[in-house]
Amino acid sequence: MGTDIKKMTLLTLFKQHNDEFKLKVGKTRAESTHRMYCDVYNHVSNFLKLKYNISDIPLVELKESFIKNFDFYLRCEKNFRANTVRLYMVPLKRISAMAHDYNIIAIDPFKHFVAEKESVDIGYLTMDEVEAMISVELPTNLLEIIRDMFIFCCFTFVALINITL
Repeated sequence: MGTDIKKMTLLTLFKQHNDEFKLKVGKTRAESTHRMYCDVYNHVSNFLKLKYNISDIPLVELKESFIKNFDFYLRCEKNFRANTVRLYMVPLKRISAMAHDYNIIAIDPFKHFVAEKESVDIGYLTMDEVEAMISVELPTNLLEIIRDMFIFCCFTFVALINITL
């Protein structure tokens, strides 16, 4: 009759997702992504206790106002910068989309929500800095190899993560 699915809660679905995600770590998913999903789960749990004084919330009660309040919580209570908040909204959006796909909720609360994006100046090494790195004397062979791999990547655009010892 669909009554059990309508009683599904946010943290229950979130935990189910995280448990299934963990089984994929090392195969098709990264451990760091799993950790982020777990961190967001914990933030949502703490947010529910602090803001609503509840331990979980039925998915059918998820509204855009909940998303905006969680965004505000991350910015003001946790003091996260805009791009961190944006990154932390991705797992919650994924859970919300799952609930919508499973027909647990009729309207995705993220439908009109747009997370703020902050422009960041990444900065780049100058040629003088690269040349200084090339000419510096390092105390061990391993550090010289690591430096040489980094310099190789600077000139070839190969990602350092793709280089192995």
